[in-house]
Amino acid sequence: MGRESDQAGTYGYDACLTVGPNIHCQPGERVQKEFEGGLYAVTRCRPEDVVDTWHRLHEWVTRSPYHMGEH
Repeated sequence: MGRESDQAGTYGYDACLTVGPNIHCQPGERVQKEFEGGLYAVTRCRPEDVVDTWHRLHEWVTRSPYHMGEH
């Protein structure tokens, strides 16, 4: 969905949903991705709150025993 930049660098965010194995996207319609196993942080937000929500999520990770992964 987007890329933003701040003092820490560039980061991105996507809106995702789960689809069944028989669902296939038409070229140019959507991007279909498959996530590897692991732990993922998930949150909800309104489009106008994306940046604030990202900052809250980043603060949570910083205080938690978890760390940002590399994908």
